[in-house]
Amino acid sequence: MARPLRHIVDDLQVLLKQTYDDKEFQDIQVAYWCTIIGDRLKSQHIQKRESGAFLSVYADVPVSTFASTTNPNQIKNRKYIELPEYIYDYNLDGGIEYVSYYDKDDNCGSEKWKNVKFNRTSPAKAESLYYSPYTTPTTSNPSFYRVDKYLYLLGLECSNVDAVEIGIYMILPSVTTVDLDADWPFPAELLSVLQRNVLDLARFGLMIPEQAKINTGSDGNDNTQDVPTQKLVSVNDPAISTSDGDN
Repeated sequence: MARPLRHIVDDLQVLLKQTYDDKEFQDIQVAYWCTIIGDRLKSQHIQKRESGAFLSVYADVPVSTFASTTNPNQIKNRKYIELPEYIYDYNLDGGIEYVSYYDKDDNCGSEKWKNVKFNRTSPAKAESLYYSPYTTPTTSNPSFYRVDKYLYLLGLECSNVDAVEIGIYMILPSVTTVDLDADWPFPAELLSVLQRNVLDLARFGLMIPEQAKINTGSDGNDNTQDVPTQKLVSVNDPAISTSDGDN
């Protein structure tokens, strides 16, 4: 069950004040720490499960065509859609669960469940699809490839398809736009891992002014301190491991 980010931030503020009673942490700073660590944990969590818990579906995403070529990434006369949100950068564009469009030729009123799915390819491999009639992209066998925030659609060149549906795995909302009182899409079972890593990150940040090599002289003298040489984060820490730490 999702919960507001404010609840997590408030709880962390209590723990931080108990540990560092002479320090002040702004809510926006704690929320930022939650976001950068939360994205790491959430992306690992999604990869380990076949679940729709964090799948976001956008219908009626408009299909467009660039009128002219503008470098980089905008190619004239190629049909495309723009990703509605930023997604996790999984291998083989795994942050995109599917792309489809409705079969409007169905006369039985069930077109919403007769979607034509797109196959995923890449810009380098797209040309080879046209070497065989079995792989050539068509309206019944379309393909897509991703370039930055654009998905180019192959097989729709001579069609009147004007919109598609897309399922994506979105990153957490940016700290500059997130509503702290809205539900925060983060796995509940990883909250303790998130909390521990945010506290570690705060501890690391507070060590830097005391131990970093900085110039503290005001009279031109170079009064410096040494940078710490001890390891601050364990190699087994969930925030840097390849698993999400919720085994």
